[in-house]
Amino acid sequence: MMLSFSKPLKKLYKERPPTSIFHWSLVVSVSVQFITHLSVLIYFVNLCEPFIDRNDESLAHDSEFKPNLKNSVMFIY
Repeated sequence: MMLSFSKPLKKLYKERPPTSIFHWSLVVSVSVQFITHLSVLIYFVNLCEPFIDRNDESLAHDSEFKPNLKNSVMFIY
């Protein structure tokens, strides 16, 4: 629906878009995004660690789910 309202450009750019998905600019862009998201995720996990009770039964693999700070942060992120 959004495409139906778009109008063509009057002037086209001289530079063509990348012809391959492995173009250096795309690889760098995706790599930087991945590194940024991973580093923020690790930062948030480390930020939550002091507030998590390790003796809590809900942290076991086979126990019933109970929300805690780390679960909430991961969901919001």
